[in-house]
Amino acid sequence: MPVKISVICVILFLSLFLLGCTAKKTSPPKETLVEDQIIVLLSKNATPTPLIETLKAYEASAKGPASRSKNQWVISYNIKLIKPEKMLEKIKTSESVLEASFLPLKTEL
Repeated sequence: MPVKISVICVILFLSLFLLGCTAKKTSPPKETLVEDQIIVLLSKNATPTPLIETLKAYEASAKGPASRSKNQWVISYNIKLIKPEKMLEKIKTSESVLEASFLPLKTEL
């Protein structure tokens, strides 16, 4: 009888162990960014036109407002002419820009 209990315990332990090993581990979602588009929060009465003029060499353009009430705009540019990090830094140094970041595309699992 003690042998049967031992065998049952071993089988139970192994089945729980195998179930635990095959469970799918989840990782936090990875955010994908659109590196050739930057979302910019401008100061209250600013427009994107002067900013775009200073970035003409990089073929920058205002794609349109992301939020009119917050004065947020989406700025696109030619990624072949400047690295994304450098463009983001140039935009952030503008006097009219309060915040700037790459535009998030979607969240991947």
